Amino acid sequence: YEAKFINKVVEEISVQILNNTYLDGPAYPVGIVPCVTDVNKLLGVDGNGHCMVGIWGSPGIGKTTIAKAVHNSIANKFEGSCFLADVREKSMYGGLIKLQEALLCQVLGSINFQLFSLDKGINVIKNRLSRKRILLILDDVNQLDQLEKLAGTGWFGKGNRVIVTTRDRGLLARHGIELIYEVKKLAHRDALELFSMISFKRKEPPGSHLRNQKLEYWDATLRSYEADPYLDIQKILRTSYDGLNYHVQQVFLDIACFFKGEDVDYVTQVLKGPKLNFPENCIRVLVENAIITLECNMILMHDLLEQMGKDIVHEESPNEPGKRSRLWFHEDVREVLDDNSGTNTLKGIIVNLPKPDEIPLNAKCFSAMKNLEFFINHNASLSGDTVDYLSNKLRVIDWGNCELQYLPSSFQPKYLVLFSMPCSRIKQLGDGCKNLAKLMSLNLTGCKFLAKIPDLSGMENLKYLTLSGCKSLIEVDSSIGFHDKLATLDLSRCTNLVNFPPMIRLKSLEMLILSGCKRLENFPEIVDKMDSLRGLEIQESGIRELPSSIAYLSGLESLWAYGSQRVPKTRHITKHDKLGNFILSWIKAAFS
Repeated sequence: YEAKFINKVVEEISVQILNNTYLDGPAYPVGIVPCVTDVNKLLGVDGNGHCMVGIWGSPGIGKTTIAKAVHNSIANKFEGSCFLADVREKSMYGGLIKLQEALLCQVLGSINFQLFSLDKGINVIKNRLSRKRILLILDDVNQLDQLEKLAGTGWFGKGNRVIVTTRDRGLLARHGIELIYEVKKLAHRDALELFSMISFKRKEPPGSHLRNQKLEYWDATLRSYEADPYLDIQKILRTSYDGLNYHVQQVFLDIACFFKGEDVDYVTQVLKGPKLNFPENCIRVLVENAIITLECNMILMHDLLEQMGKDIVHEESPNEPGKRSRLWFHEDVREVLDDNSGTNTLKGIIVNLPKPDEIPLNAKCFSAMKNLEFFINHNASLSGDTVDYLSNKLRVIDWGNCELQYLPSSFQPKYLVLFSMPCSRIKQLGDGCKNLAKLMSLNLTGCKFLAKIPDLSGMENLKYLTLSGCKSLIEVDSSIGFHDKLATLDLSRCTNLVNFPPMIRLKSLEMLILSGCKRLENFPEIVDKMDSLRGLEIQESGIRELPSSIAYLSGLESLWAYGSQRVPKTRHITKHDKLGNFILSWIKAAFS
């Protein structure tokens, strides 16, 4: 009896010692206190109910640091506490049993637990801890099974608190954790202080030895401060990437190399293809894992994550850029286009030179790029008026000032979503562009040699058609008048346009711009209600009369018609009830 009593006393003393043992924290706890306060508010430590709180954020942002600080601030209020670090890593290869043993040992102050199966571990945890008020922190959880084997519902006594740190917000939801603290990046002032403390052991960076030094000296100095920490951070970030499935990894790399800062709806459409039917699911996973964020519908990504993605692509072929999957660095792009060294591996190219410059193209430069999906030219003058081949797998062509007069005869890009060649020398689209069922945006602004827009009925998903400033354009095919999804039709400054669809039924159209079409005399008949149209611009055009069917534009809010050479009859407009911004200021006659 005495031995049992002594063992019990020793066990209780051990528990008290453990509960009063502080976990090691950061050397410079800048910005931690407000985070701890917020988490403690969610926990409501004084309550008797069961409470689980998730601490969620991107890798390396400070989730573990905050969890340790919370532990140190409240552990002494519980009968037992346990901090299980690196659950992701330790649970691999049967490590969950070891974590169950560690949980029991830390809470009960004993080292005598040997569990031989997860089921037995669950039963022992329930039996020994069901009446204890404990604090349990599970750090870096990435699988639902880890939560189910370490912190099931109803396992612990009244007033227990469980904290889970994770990169995966969806994981918290699947386990029923509703209280989530999102770790945000440090405010600028705190970030500067932390950087200064780590680098210079003072609250503000010195900088005096850098004053009046050349840019190269600044760059070398900063690299010397950041090299080792950068590599450590990249290792942490890489674990998040390695934990994603293949399709999500590919979407991440596409965003890192090409689509950071772009509209999420546009990116979703661009990435949708035969091998990836639902890219929105991949984007959701990246958001839940705190790898990207969405703000104002734009995809944002931390610079370190972007750099990691680009490093991963660079590792595919360090010395031969043409064998990588994606190219963005201007020297690599120039080398591949100059040397015709592209291969089937290339999926995307973005041309972004330090300053506008010329890159000569020859007819064979794209011939080996059979799997090219994205070609985006920001500021290079790609000289050469002929290419023999363009990939039929292209989803994005963004090629301003293109010198091609004709597209290759074999070009039939059925996956194309964005076709943008403003201010190019293109003369016609060609037969291969008739059936682009996935195309959403066609931009040929300022193509001064384009004379005719052919039948576009095969572009059933076309939403934006921009032909502004096509001064040689005479005719637009009548099929344009019956595109159900077309939202914007811009033909402004097409000064030679004569033939426009005589009838239109564009139920999704929001903006119709015919301003500056001086030779266009007839406004089309509207054959059905077009409630979506908000703006109509016909200023400085040759339109003589607006038809009675203008009444079908019941949602029209703005009509711009100043400066016309002729005065159109407007008796139907004066009866329009909803026209909010009605501007008719003719040059040659007064409104009648």
